[in-house]
Amino acid sequence: MKILLLTTISPFISGGAERHAANLRIALEAAGHHVDTIAFPFSYASPGDIGRALFIAETENLELLDSRADLVICLKFPAYCVSHPRKVVWLLHQHRAAYELWDEAAADDHARWLRARIHEADRRALGKLGPRLVTNSANVSRRLKASLGIEAPPLYHPPPILPSAGQAGPDRADPFVFCPSRQETLKRQDLLIAAMALTKTKVRAVLSGTGGQAVERAAQVAALGLQDRVSLIGAVPDAVVSEHYARALAVFYGPLDEDYGYVTLETMLHRRPLITTTDAGGPLEFITDGREGRVVAPEPAAIAAAIDALVARPAEADRLGARGFASLTRRRITWPLVVESLLAAGTA
Repeated sequence: MKILLLTTISPFISGGAERHAANLRIALEAAGHHVDTIAFPFSYASPGDIGRALFIAETENLELLDSRADLVICLKFPAYCVSHPRKVVWLLHQHRAAYELWDEAAADDHARWLRARIHEADRRALGKLGPRLVTNSANVSRRLKASLGIEAPPLYHPPPILPSAGQAGPDRADPFVFCPSRQETLKRQDLLIAAMALTKTKVRAVLSGTGGQAVERAAQVAALGLQDRVSLIGAVPDAVVSEHYARALAVFYGPLDEDYGYVTLETMLHRRPLITTTDAGGPLEFITDGREGRVVAPEPAAIAAAIDALVARPAEADRLGARGFASLTRRRITWPLVVESLLAAGTA
C-alpha cells in the first residue's frame, strides 16, 4: 500500500511529535508499505502565519498528485485539513493556543477571528471522519469532546527510548532525580529546580534537553545557588538518556496538561517511579499516586516532600517502579497494533 504521512515542521525544533512521525513511518515500512512524508511548514510567530498555513492545507487536494496514495494519515494541525477521500487522522493535539491555552485577555480582534476560523476548520476536517479519527491519548480525546463535541478513541503508541540490556540499577550512593524533556514553559522544569532548594535530604537533580527556556532554567539554578546539586546536561544521545533513567532514584515529569508524554512510558519501562503533578494531563492516564509513582500538587514544597520520601525509602521507589513496568506491560502498546488499527480505520 502507498501511504502518505502528513504532519508539520517548524525548522530546527524537534520533539515528541517529530519522533512520533518518524517512528510511525518506520513501523509502516516494517509492515511492508511504501511510505512518504509531507511536512507543511508551520510558524507560531503571528496569527497571520498561522492563518496562511491553514489556508495552504485546506486548499491542498492530494488527489491531484501524479502518484496517488492509497491512504493518507494526518497527525497535526493544520495538516489534517487537507482534502483526500481516504484520510485517517491520528490527532496529536489541536492548535492548543486556540483552545485550552487561549488567553482572552491578551487577544485582539484578529486573534479572535483566527480562533473562530480554526474552530470552524477543525469541525470541517474532523467532524465527519467517524472511525477514521483517533487520538494519541485519552486526554486529547477529552479535549476534543469538550471543545468541539467530537468523540474519538485513543490509540496509544510506544515511546522512542527503550531500556538497554545489562543497564546498571539506581545509584544508591549518589541518589538523583532525572528530568528529561524539552525545556519549554509548559514542561515546567522550574518546579523541580525550585523543589531542589526545599529538599531536606542528600539528593541531586539531573535535567537533560534544550529548548526555549534553557537560559532561564540555568539562571534559576544559579539564583538559587544550586550549581552543586542541579546538573543541566543539555541534549544527549538516547543511550545516555536511557542510562540516566535506569540509574535514577525517580523521574520528575510535571508538564501542564500534557497530551501524552513519552517520559511517562519511558520511566515505566525503565522500572523507575514517576513523580508527576495533579494537573499533568496525559501522565495521569498511567500513574496513580502510591501505585506506579507519586502524584502531587504542582508546588515545589509538595514535589520536594515526594522526593525526600523516596530518598528515605529507596525500596519503595523500587516497588513503585516495578508496579509501573507491570502495568504498562499489561497494556500491550506496540507499533504492530498501531499499524493494524490505523489500516483498519482507513477501510472503515
